[in-house]
Amino acid sequence: MSSHGKPLTKNEFRNLLFENKESSDINFYEFIEQELKVLKVDRAKGTIDNYKKLLNTVKEWEPSLQFHEITLDFIEKFHAYEIEKLYDVYKENL
Repeated sequence: MSSHGKPLTKNEFRNLLFENKESSDINFYEFIEQELKVLKVDRAKGTIDNYKKLLNTVKEWEPSLQFHEITLDFIEKFHAYEIEKLYDVYKENL
């Protein structure tokens, strides 16, 4: 099936994105790093730097991450981790 010259359907996009892989086997960090290379073309350097900083913070907290592990519970725990880190920085600067 050739998709050249026409928009992909949601299912076609998903199939190409996860081509020959189960979504649970896709490494989140590898995927995002590839996406950042694409985004560099039309995003401000500061935006890309902010994305990389956030990605490094998540990696520091969770060194290995698959897509299926990203749940609301995961996000809430990561948010608590970020707040704790900010509090630690605040205490150091008192």
